[in-house]
Amino acid sequence: MQLAPAVEVSLLAYLWPLLIVLLAGMLPGESLTLKHIGGALLALLGCWLLISKPDSGFDSRYINGYLLALSCAFIWSGYSVLSRLISQVSTDTVAWFCAATSILALLCHLTLETTVWPEKASHWAGIIGLGIGPVGIAFLHGIMVSNGATFSYSAYWRMPHRLYQPCYWSLPA
Repeated sequence: MQLAPAVEVSLLAYLWPLLIVLLAGMLPGESLTLKHIGGALLALLGCWLLISKPDSGFDSRYINGYLLALSCAFIWSGYSVLSRLISQVSTDTVAWFCAATSILALLCHLTLETTVWPEKASHWAGIIGLGIGPVGIAFLHGIMVSNGATFSYSAYWRMPHRLYQPCYWSLPA
């Protein structure tokens, strides 16, 4: 968040549901419709309007932060879509990759950042909430997808039906 304003970074990083819709349409046997493309263009226009400044337009001094946030969105959406192509990979294998990633993140933190511990109980609650909420749900999603489940990120987008079903998840019988 040091490279760009937090609101704009969050907005760009959370383009992953939109990217999942677009990337899923490129999977074998799937297709993008004009509704998908039109909706994506409207969403991107909305992002542009939110991160551009009324008097000066796009603020290029934040380009590195914006590119990192977009990279985050592409990495997660790419993983989510491509994991359907390799669903035969066991959950145990994914757990080992998660563990390795956690260790590498810890090493990077210890060498590149200054550790700051939360001072208030509300801060700790926020950290625990993030672990149980988005991070926990993402891990559960990975387990479900690797076991053949389908899951929808949004009731507003009709994703290719063999990848995700709108509004619910289900395990095959």
